[in-house]
Amino acid sequence: LKYSRTGDKGGSPSGSAATPVPVRFEFRLVPLLLWRVLERRGAAEPLVYSSTRHSAKMCFCLCYMVEKIAYLRYNIKNHKRGIALKNLFEYATKELSQDAFLCWLFANFDCEQEEVKDFSRYVLSWLISDKLSLENIRQIKNVKILKQYKKIDILVECTFLDTPYIIVIEDKTCSTAHNRQLDRYRETVNSLYNSTYQKRFIFFKTDMIGKEEDSDLKTYNGWKIKQTKEIHEAFTYFLKGKNLCEFNNEILHYYYDNLTNIYNAIINRPQKVSDWKLYSWHSFFEDYIPIDGLVRNTEIRAYQKQYYYYKFTIAGHAEDLPSIEVRSRDYNKDNGKLKFRVVIYNVTPSNITEKNITEWKNELCANAIKVCNRKDISKNKQIGIFERTINGDNEFMLIQVFNDVGNLLLRLYDKTY
Repeated sequence: LKYSRTGDKGGSPSGSAATPVPVRFEFRLVPLLLWRVLERRGAAEPLVYSSTRHSAKMCFCLCYMVEKIAYLRYNIKNHKRGIALKNLFEYATKELSQDAFLCWLFANFDCEQEEVKDFSRYVLSWLISDKLSLENIRQIKNVKILKQYKKIDILVECTFLDTPYIIVIEDKTCSTAHNRQLDRYRETVNSLYNSTYQKRFIFFKTDMIGKEEDSDLKTYNGWKIKQTKEIHEAFTYFLKGKNLCEFNNEILHYYYDNLTNIYNAIINRPQKVSDWKLYSWHSFFEDYIPIDGLVRNTEIRAYQKQYYYYKFTIAGHAEDLPSIEVRSRDYNKDNGKLKFRVVIYNVTPSNITEKNITEWKNELCANAIKVCNRKDISKNKQIGIFERTINGDNEFMLIQVFNDVGNLLLRLYDKTY
């Protein structure tokens, strides 16, 4: 409900009426006020006012329900119009954005908002102890944050249970560790801080860590892996411990909401392939088991967080025979077609000869696959392209297509098939 309100009693300086101002009026307040008045009067004359008090209380409840329904309808209506507020973290997907969030969180370990303060200390205690617990979170003290210090994403100095700690966080959203960077960071921190400090090295990634990456990370000593599943579990544990359904602080709310979307895309892939986003494709690539004759732990990579690709490679011939590559972004949701590329990125330069390329392309022509004719052999990394339809738009049919493509690759280039 709205009513118009004019300006001050004296009117506007020009003498004209002021512009009406819309004011929200919560009509449940009328029976609420009546209820409160009757509560006081009822103490003196309970028999007279008891029935009236009951009516006022019922009226208040009904008005409250009507207002909530109206509010819900308003939100649904505006959501359909596309007016609903978008989540910042759906757009702030770079690692520097996540660095900023974590630094903001840790810096507010002693802020005035109880929820943010408790959650900040809870996360720090979780990273230190590797345990989900709300006990002793008030024992986090003297927090100091260093960002991009010595090329380390986040370095936190703090005290927990009267023991000084150094927490080193390598933050990832989509990329992987490279060039033995984790070893260098560990050596740097050990040279800067003596044995007085307890040290924790955390690889923090809001994505799925695949088999190949997990195997690589295990070669780094002392690093604890925190990926989407563990991070989401830690957030959820805090909410349950505080008897909350969601965070009241908007920044925490939107970060957790985005984290939940990533978690569901990885753990609970939508039934329709057309509903998949980047993380669902990545988790499918990791879960898919190729047919016999192909490399099991094949190459799965992300390209600048734009897409993931999966590579079909013949076992024992990763460097001398073509592979087939499929990219997550090449699925056409309108017609259900998925594009596949016959590539030679993996083939060593000594095997990329004009004779070999001619033979490989002839095999493609014989199987009605479109050939890519580029003149420069050194840059001729993609030699063929074809499409397959995912009938039914579901994961089961996608697996069937992947199996068919694997068999196709073996028929094309494996002489023993």
